[in-house]
Amino acid sequence: MKNLMSVIILALALGNFVLTALLVFTILPQTNKANKMIEDVCAAIDLELNSGDAVGPSNVKVEDQESFKLNLNGTDHQKMTMTFAPSEGDSKDHHLIACFSLTLNKQSDGYKTYGPDTLRSQEDRIKDLICGIIDDYDVNTFKKDKDAIFNKILKELQKMYGGDFIIGVNVSELLTD
Repeated sequence: MKNLMSVIILALALGNFVLTALLVFTILPQTNKANKMIEDVCAAIDLELNSGDAVGPSNVKVEDQESFKLNLNGTDHQKMTMTFAPSEGDSKDHHLIACFSLTLNKQSDGYKTYGPDTLRSQEDRIKDLICGIIDDYDVNTFKKDKDAIFNKILKELQKMYGGDFIIGVNVSELLTD
């Protein structure tokens, strides 16, 4: 009886070994293919993050950043005055007065293509874009969610000039009334 049990255990162990070997040789290649596909997807996402909306000042070395002050009407870093959309129940006009500058990525292909000189010649276009976005909001919405509005300006500029060229919209001397 002991020998019969030993033979059954040995047969089960050999069967287990054969099935394990079969699984290794059939599943391992498929697993390697799946891992390769996952690595490719991760690489594609990483490339997209580095060339799209997620590129910001925190992703670019400080020495590769350049500040570009909007020079409107010939005055260096002039304050822009914009009008907000009318507020509900408020007949008063509200305005935003601010100085805007852009943070540029000097390592970007867009920097080589556009650069500060091209931006300088297109400042009116940039001003129109900023004013158009600000005009969509009333003063109360602006006060609650300034960062989202400035991020929207950044995203629109990135669409216009490429995702990794303009990496920040900076606002100073901000005043609302």
